[in-house]
Amino acid sequence: MNKKRIATFRWLLDAAEAYRFRLFLAVLLASVSTLLSLVPMVCVYWMALDFFSADGMAEGRMPLIASVALGAVVCRFATYFLSMRLSHICAYSIHYDLRSRIAAHIALLPFGFFDRNASGKIKKIMGEDVENVELFIGHYLPDSVAALVLPFFAAVFLFSVDVQLAFVALIPLPLAYVMNKGMNRVYRDKVEVYHDNEEKLNSAIVEYVRAMPVIKAFNQTARSFRRYEQALKSHLKIARDWNRRASGYASMFWVSLDLSLPFILAAGFLFLAAGTTTPPKLILFLLLGIGLMEPFGRIIMISGLLDRIGEGIVRIQAVLNETPFPEPEAVSAPDRYTVEFRDVSFAYGEKNVLEQVSFVLREGSLNGFVGPSGAGKSTVARLIPRFWDVTQGEILIGGRDIRQIPSAGLMKSIAFVFQDVYLMNDTIKENIRMGKKTASNGEVVAAAESAAAHEFITGLEQGYDTVVGEGGAYLSGGEKQRISIARALLKDAPIVILDEATAFADPENESRIQLALKRLMAGKTVIVIAHRLPAIQHADQIILFDRGRIRTSGTHAELLHDDLYGSLWSHYEKVTGWQLPGEGGKHA
Repeated sequence: MNKKRIATFRWLLDAAEAYRFRLFLAVLLASVSTLLSLVPMVCVYWMALDFFSADGMAEGRMPLIASVALGAVVCRFATYFLSMRLSHICAYSIHYDLRSRIAAHIALLPFGFFDRNASGKIKKIMGEDVENVELFIGHYLPDSVAALVLPFFAAVFLFSVDVQLAFVALIPLPLAYVMNKGMNRVYRDKVEVYHDNEEKLNSAIVEYVRAMPVIKAFNQTARSFRRYEQALKSHLKIARDWNRRASGYASMFWVSLDLSLPFILAAGFLFLAAGTTTPPKLILFLLLGIGLMEPFGRIIMISGLLDRIGEGIVRIQAVLNETPFPEPEAVSAPDRYTVEFRDVSFAYGEKNVLEQVSFVLREGSLNGFVGPSGAGKSTVARLIPRFWDVTQGEILIGGRDIRQIPSAGLMKSIAFVFQDVYLMNDTIKENIRMGKKTASNGEVVAAAESAAAHEFITGLEQGYDTVVGEGGAYLSGGEKQRISIARALLKDAPIVILDEATAFADPENESRIQLALKRLMAGKTVIVIAHRLPAIQHADQIILFDRGRIRTSGTHAELLHDDLYGSLWSHYEKVTGWQLPGEGGKHA
């Protein structure tokens, strides 16, 4: 076993540390079950000895031997059943623990991790790679130990019976070893490439499914979806190349495992003719000797699986080794909710997005972030809840650097309504209750009423118990947005960030939502990222961003004198007067 397989095996044992006794018992029972499979063949050997002896078989000996063989078969299946039961309980527990650990860990990671790693890659790690760990512990670990135990004890017994025939039975072993080395060489060359392409394929599949409305709208097919098509072709190429290079070694390996029979037959008849062996011994070797090589096949399969699992474990470890934001020692939340940026700069990788951004948002004030697309508005807002860490400078809430506020306390202080709403595949009630897990049904309904969502919710057949589908697929954009607002309102956080929160609302509901937000956010520090300028026209402060910097700030009236803000306002006024061309119509 090479170093990588040993490292993989050790990692698996460490992952199973809490279940080691039960796992040891499962392996022990599997080994006993395997050894019991030898007993019926040994019984046949005993019967042959009696049959070919001069005295013949003693009275009552046949039923005794048959009873031993039958008892061994029953005990074999009983121990195997117990072994599989124990190993699967351990495997499912480890499966649950490992997935929970990964899920809890990635929830603490900065958004940069998700920028670098596609959702398909993370899905493969949490799905296929973790399931392979469960598969190995549940099935292959007991089998692998049993596969080692069987040929060892069988060989010891056969050598004690007839040394020359035992050597004959092992003649194919060198050929099997050489072929196995060839298979392993091909496997090691391809396993990392295979895993890399599996991640790309998973990402492409996820993207393809999510893009289905666009694909259908433009009459596209899976073949025209380039990333998916390329990943699929690459997968086929890897599989074909793998098969082409390994098939010769694999074929000869599996053939070599069955070569014991012709060698034992040929040598056995020669030894019989020479008088150096006996018919009972030849019968034993025909029963037991020809199966001596079979466990090596299982061992090789398990070794290949260890390589595959090992590559998956490398990826699992890479995720678990990702460093979350360090937590401060002090465990306290701020008692004031002013928000201040001091000379903040931030970069996505090598790309600078913000440079020397400084401002103060007073507690209880309404603040608007405006500017052209890509100016840095949303990035600034996402730095406040520490989705990323700043490259330079500091962000303070209540005079305290957010890096000195525990993440749980920081997130409790901020309610964020995204423009792109994502709802869990759960009931409307539970999606709203995410804002406050202990909220009563009455509080959920009150939040929905304030967000102008109660009317459409009660109009659904299941009302608040309606399951919204993955990502809220069964609801319209405006309905999802109102549920998202209800969720934020229920949280009742002292800092509220609205990223174009009314983007999908119709005029009537937008008016109702604006009134509800104004009434319920009194006394809170509010940030509104707005593309429609009237949404922040009456803000206490408007900050105008341009190319990652603050261009200017002030009230709406003060900013109208700025060329950029004036241009944005002028464009908005032109758009509001636009209508479809036609009789009496115009368009700007």
